[in-house]
Amino acid sequence: MKKTAKEVREKRTEEDPTSVDKDGVVNTKVSGDGAWQKRGYSSLNGVMTLISNGKCIDQEVMTKKCKQCDLWKHRKGTRWNGSV
Repeated sequence: MKKTAKEVREKRTEEDPTSVDKDGVVNTKVSGDGAWQKRGYSSLNGVMTLISNGKCIDQEVMTKKCKQCDLWKHRKGTRWNGSV
């Protein structure tokens, strides 16, 4: 992803050198879309992508369930969490 983002940054800077602000941030247009695994509010998993100049510059997989939390709830009261 970093390589692609760098390519998009370089292309945008070549097209319009004034698109870079004083902090070095490049202003460019992006398109984003996301989807959940199931319709409604019952889905536990989702995905999001961000596209600029026909290239994917970012992606994120989201979940409402935390595997680490489940692991520690399972270990509660055992020697693994130091409480016994």
